[in-house]
Amino acid sequence: MKKIILILVILLLIGILMVGGCLKTPQTPSAEKVIENPDETIATCEKVSESDRGECYDAVASALSEAGLFDKVMEVCDKTESDDCY
Repeated sequence: MKKIILILVILLLIGILMVGGCLKTPQTPSAEKVIENPDETIATCEKVSESDRGECYDAVASALSEAGLFDKVMEVCDKTESDDCY
């Protein structure tokens, strides 16, 4: 009986770890990463959930603007629904 309970507890812990890894909150990309590879960072924003995408695009646009990469800022702003980006 103890072995069955132990196995169930282990399976439960494994399940929690698997689900926890799948539900990570996306992190806002760092300015350094954006400047190093803007296209990759923009593609990363496209993969996050729709509710987090705007925040990701805002961070990318801000970093690109500070770096003077205004053509890339326009590319990012074209993907958002926010007029504030421009």
